[in-house]
Amino acid sequence: MCCCGFPDTGDKYFSRFSRANMTSILVEAKRLHDAGTPRTYTFRDVFPEWLKNFKIGDCVNLSSWDKHELNKYVTVWDSFRDKWNDPENPRGPYIYFRGALVPVGEPDEEGDKKYIYRPWTTYK
Repeated sequence: MCCCGFPDTGDKYFSRFSRANMTSILVEAKRLHDAGTPRTYTFRDVFPEWLKNFKIGDCVNLSSWDKHELNKYVTVWDSFRDKWNDPENPRGPYIYFRGALVPVGEPDEEGDKKYIYRPWTTYK
C-alpha cells in the first residue's frame, strides 16, 4: 500500500501504517475494478483533514528562500490538493501512476477532480 511496498495485511509490524496515501487508493481501486465494482475517488478519500494544520515549508525543503516566502502560508493540504486537481502535475495521481487513475466526470461539490481506476494497458 505504501511506496515502500509493505504488505497491506498479515504482518504484525509492517501492515500497520497509514492508508491515507495515493498508493493505498490505487490498490483499493484496482481490487474494486477487478471485482466488477469500480468507484471514483476524490481528494477527501485520500488525504485527512489534519493536513490543514501544517505548513508545507515546515515539512519539506522548498529549495530556496524565495520559494519559502512565496509558500509560507500554504498548508500540506493545499499543496497536495493542487497536485490532485492538476492531471498534468507529475506528483498528481494521473501522471504519478502512469494513467492507472484517470480523471472522470465533473468535479465534486468541493471542486476537486474525481478519479477512477483504469488498467495500465490503457495509458497513452
